[in-house]
Amino acid sequence: MSKASKGTEQQLTDRAAHEGVDELRPSPRSTNYIAKTKQTVTAWKGMNGLQGGDPAKLAKALVELASQDVPPLRWGRRRRRRRDFRAEAKTLLAQANAHRDVVIRWRLTTPRQLRKTCVA
Repeated sequence: MSKASKGTEQQLTDRAAHEGVDELRPSPRSTNYIAKTKQTVTAWKGMNGLQGGDPAKLAKALVELASQDVPPLRWGRRRRRRRDFRAEAKTLLAQANAHRDVVIRWRLTTPRQLRKTCVA
């Protein structure tokens, strides 16, 4: 046990004694948290180095993109993400085109016509 944890334990023991508590035991909640955390950390350590893809290729692609004169604001390195980008682009184009006739009518309106509309 480290000096810091011994000191913390001593502080807790002193405070418990001051408040009339005879015995300090961890609550079931904290015990459960500690056990779950250990399981999670063990699982993460077991996955280390087993991730899919080639990290060297990814790093090379990122450097290539970052060194462009105008690097992309978004980059889909997976097929599904690129498909999502295309779907989003189609949605944005549809929204832009949905009210195109209103914009064209607005542009064709002269300032005098606008004043008459606002006054009326």
